[in-house]
Amino acid sequence: MQITDTSREIFRSSLERCQQDSKFIGLFYHKFVISNPLVREKFKHTNMDNQKMMLHASMNLIMLATQQNETASIYLDQIAKRHSKLDLDIPKELYQLWLTTLLETVKETDPDYNEEVKQAWQAIMQFGIDYMQTRYAN
Repeated sequence: MQITDTSREIFRSSLERCQQDSKFIGLFYHKFVISNPLVREKFKHTNMDNQKMMLHASMNLIMLATQQNETASIYLDQIAKRHSKLDLDIPKELYQLWLTTLLETVKETDPDYNEEVKQAWQAIMQFGIDYMQTRYAN
């Protein structure tokens, strides 16, 4: 799916609805951490309160980065470096699991979830994932 202003607006509206549920990000991380032993290992020493705040900010910044927003792109580059092989070493295969888990959580949390919402989330989050993966070895 091409990222358009319409898909960004659908995403933004859905994100706002999801974030009205105080359990949204916690539910996502609960599902994600139990989904795979490697995920559990990667999060073993993580301050989850900080992690939840980072994810909250990251979702908005990924959307802004799809519009070539310079500040958002700088932030995304910092996150990509942190997740690269040289630092946290988050393997590429975990990103699809991350996206699948996120979409499941959005479906549970957004009362207006539908195929259009799913496609908007997929397109925007895939943009962020692709960005991260192209910088994995750097």
